Amino acid sequence: MRRLEGLLAVAYACLIFFLIFSGSYGMLLNPKYLPLTVISGCLLMIYGVHGIIRPMKKANYAGILIFSVFTMLTAGVTCGIGYGQYEQKQAEKREISFEKNYTALNLAELYMILNSSDMKTESADKYVFRGRAYLDSTLTEHGYFGVLRVAMVCCAADTIAAGFRVPIKYLPKGAENGTWVKVYGTAVKVSDDKGKETQLNDRASRTMSGSPIDVSVRDDYVFRPDKIEKTEIPDKGYMYKWRLKPPYNY
Repeated sequence: MRRLEGLLAVAYACLIFFLIFSGSYGMLLNPKYLPLTVISGCLLMIYGVHGIIRPMKKANYAGILIFSVFTMLTAGVTCGIGYGQYEQKQAEKREISFEKNYTALNLAELYMILNSSDMKTESADKYVFRGRAYLDSTLTEHGYFGVLRVAMVCCAADTIAAGFRVPIKYLPKGAENGTWVKVYGTAVKVSDDKGKETQLNDRASRTMSGSPIDVSVRDDYVFRPDKIEKTEIPDKGYMYKWRLKPPYNY
């Protein structure tokens, strides 16, 4: 029992390193915290090895309990990574090219630009962004589908799927719920009668409440596309960074 705490600390450190090198780290934590996670794993490994080589005279039952709980929780979450509608898949890095006259950015950046804009009806700029098609009766019965992408500030607990409604007539042929698409076009402000739009957004959010990810479907803008293309999964499915000015992160 005196060495059990050390063994559990080593096991916990190994799980941390597995999470880092499995390529699934971004599902739980923002990659900007990777150096801190590596340091924590190393310190845990040193602590655990020391506890095995030079065990304490009396077993630390509190430490054993704490490490047991954390190890089981981390193992459970690690094994569950990739499950759900918003799983992030690894893909080869590819050269990204777009047509001229479109500003390439991610959905979070477009959110910020529109929040700081005083436009009355339609954005003067044309944008291109990527996201996943969201098909549900709460949107399709009103002639829309959603294009959403998950943003993560810190960790999985604060993720949110943000996006826009798009007229369903622009949905690419063969696209299904969850299909990655590339959208070119402009943001159009809806009429002053926002009651219906807000209600629509609330219904869509509740529909997706089965997912652990919160949802924000923009209710004051509709995105009017020039065209929409099916696209391959980006190497980073989540959005981790966003800027108000170029260079954008796309």
